[in-house]
Amino acid sequence: RQLHCGICSCERTRSEDEERAKRGRGRVSREFRHPSHSQIKMSKQEQEQRVNNAKNEISAFSDMYNRMLKQCFEKCVEHYHDSELALGENVCIDRCVSKYVSAQEKVGATMTKVTSQMQQI
Repeated sequence: RQLHCGICSCERTRSEDEERAKRGRGRVSREFRHPSHSQIKMSKQEQEQRVNNAKNEISAFSDMYNRMLKQCFEKCVEHYHDSELALGENVCIDRCVSKYVSAQEKVGATMTKVTSQMQQI
């Protein structure tokens, strides 16, 4: 029988729960929680802030993806009327996407470093 964590929805088997109870580290229940979850108590404002942060991350990722798609397509695809990409177009797109992602990772690392330094001031 599978048990579900009441907070993060992960699972473990009934036997794991029973094993913990035998060792005196818990009781057998239909629902369990990780020890770290008992410490999680966020205010409504903190929860809303986390949701907003997640939405902003999704929006930023979507924007980056769409810009990459547009730039690489414009640079690499010559014959739009063909049903499949030519070998050269495929190679170009692979390189373009690789370079774009690499550049974004470097920019992100630099921004993280600068933000960290600014917070220490």
